[in-house]
Amino acid sequence: MTVHVSDKTTTQYNLTTSVDPVGAATITPSGTYPSGTQVTVTVTYNYNGPYVFAGWWTVDGATVQSLSTQMPLVMNRDHTVVAHFIPNHSPPVKATMTLQGGVQMQNSKNHCPTHIVNVPHP
Repeated sequence: MTVHVSDKTTTQYNLTTSVDPVGAATITPSGTYPSGTQVTVTVTYNYNGPYVFAGWWTVDGATVQSLSTQMPLVMNRDHTVVAHFIPNHSPPVKATMTLQGGVQMQNSKNHCPTHIVNVPHP
């Protein structure tokens, strides 16, 4: 009786993900994947939060400019991916029509008027 033992192993690669600065968003997935696996890294963040997506990633030490919050990769080696964020200096603005036909815009964080535009009433 002859027994054939397969010594075939699948190469595994590591995907390491992070966000800069820490806490600005969540990024998924990370982990170990078989060679050739297609993975899409996705970053999720609060659009009205203190940070906005900067539109660039660092993939294996190289800068990749992309406004997409997704980065497709083929696991043909170990990959390190960083999604970069910048402070959100533009607070959400609330626009309200006034009885005089104007529009009043307010910073929704502290409700201070930031700009008033008078629109002629027909």
